[in-house]
This record gives sequence, structure tokens and C-alpha cells, in this order.
Amino acid sequence: MEGDKEKVRVDFSPWAEDNEDVSSVEWTVKAGTANIQNESYANNIGEALISLDQTNGALIEVKAITANLIKTVYVDMMVYELNKEPIDYAESY
Repeated sequence: MEGDKEKVRVDFSPWAEDNEDVSSVEWTVKAGTANIQNESYANNIGEALISLDQTNGALIEVKAITANLIKTVYVDMMVYELNKEPIDYAESY
């Protein structure tokens, strides 16, 4: 954690070893409310700082892009409030 932001790291190395080296990584909010900052990429690993709304969560799409392929993974982030059921965007996506 960095303040109210969480550093998220996605390691595409195992996939890249069987396919191609990753040339870039794209981060997109697919559902919910989130702010993605300080996106970086090196050695088949993507990182970003993500801050969430204090009452919900977010479904984040992370794409690894190579010369010929795109690998997509999803990060489901949730904020829990006591006595309140969290919204899980991965279930509805």
C-alpha cells in the first residue's frame, strides 16, 4: 500500500516464456470505480497504483501485448465495509 493506493503487480513471465516477450501492458477499469496511476512495465511484468472508491470495488482488465498476441487477465478488487455486502464485479462481468 502507498497511502490509499495499492500497488498491483501482474507477472506475465510464465506466459511469455511459452509465447513471446511482452512489449506493453494496458490497464482498464471494466466495472466499478477505480483510479489507475503510475503504470509501468519491465521484463514481462506490469505494475500500477490503484485507488478504489471507499464503498465499492472494481474489476480491472490487464492486457499483455506482444507483436502477435494479446493475453488478458482480470484483477477483482473489493472494499469491505462492516455490516454491508460488498459488490463483486467479477460475478456480473
